[in-house]
Amino acid sequence: MVIKKIVYFVAMKNTLSMELRLISKWCFITLAYLLILVGCNSAGSEKNTSNEGNQSKEVLKSEPDGSIVMINSKSENPASGYEKDKSPLNIIDKESKPEHKKPPVVALEVPPNINSELPDFSKYKNTVNKKKAFFTFLEPIIVSENNKVLAQRDSILSLEKFVEDGNILTSSDSATLENFAIRYRVDYDTLGSEDFFEKLLMHVDIIPIDLALAQAANESAWGSSYFARHGNNLFGQWCFTPGCGIVPRKRPKDDTHEVAVYDNLAHSIASYIQYLNSHPVFRKLRKERHEARKKGKEPSGYEMATGLKAYSARGMDYVKTLQSMIKKNRKYMGLYAVNQSKETTSGL
Repeated sequence: MVIKKIVYFVAMKNTLSMELRLISKWCFITLAYLLILVGCNSAGSEKNTSNEGNQSKEVLKSEPDGSIVMINSKSENPASGYEKDKSPLNIIDKESKPEHKKPPVVALEVPPNINSELPDFSKYKNTVNKKKAFFTFLEPIIVSENNKVLAQRDSILSLEKFVEDGNILTSSDSATLENFAIRYRVDYDTLGSEDFFEKLLMHVDIIPIDLALAQAANESAWGSSYFARHGNNLFGQWCFTPGCGIVPRKRPKDDTHEVAVYDNLAHSIASYIQYLNSHPVFRKLRKERHEARKKGKEPSGYEMATGLKAYSARGMDYVKTLQSMIKKNRKYMGLYAVNQSKETTSGL
């Protein structure tokens, strides 16, 4: 009897020990699992906080050198008849270099004799007078910004001639050409070659005054749109850094774009010229201009307008609108041809 009790006690003790070990094991596993969950949540929180901090430190600034992303915006002013742009602006330009380098920031200088503050065109009750005033005011600014581009073009032409004469580019010359290539999104793997110069010169050229005037009138509702008056934005350009511009009242909930704000109208025009001269979707516009240069002709705003199909969701209807505006308003554009003839003295 005593032996049976001893055997029973030992068996019970072993059973209890096994149960205790199982309980301890499961407690340890549960505790480890909870610790892992807490660690993951903590890491996720830290990651989110870090991202928010980075966003708050971004520089909210737009530059006329193409350092901001720009696409066409559509004014909320009903008179402009704008629609949201659905242009394929995510297309990679085969001519562009992978963007491991940023374009050099170019300081914008407005000549002291040029007024770049937008007048109040609403005071004109007569439509013809309003058109004349609008064109007369903007023409000198466009000419000034085009002349800056022509100065760059002349530098490139001089270096091209230098190479054609059998000379070797200096490191400074090469750096200058590389900066131009980056700014205008041109491949510079063959920097200094005949092909390189032709591609670069296709990008670095004027936007005809009649085309710029017609687009400015169309996109800004003759200088009366909200974005023109409050953001000096004549061409409906967008930016995507939070705080970089004006948030449209009717912007879809999931969209992040803002309408870019510029210091003055010269800044807006410089940005517009840079945009058309560098973005892949306007290759047709630049090719039309390049072909005219090769034939010894002045670039035609009317013809180049065919390359602006991607500027608006309206496509060819938008192109036809611009061409119609150029044709109908040419008589109100003043003596712009005199200024333009000076601009087109630089050859291919």
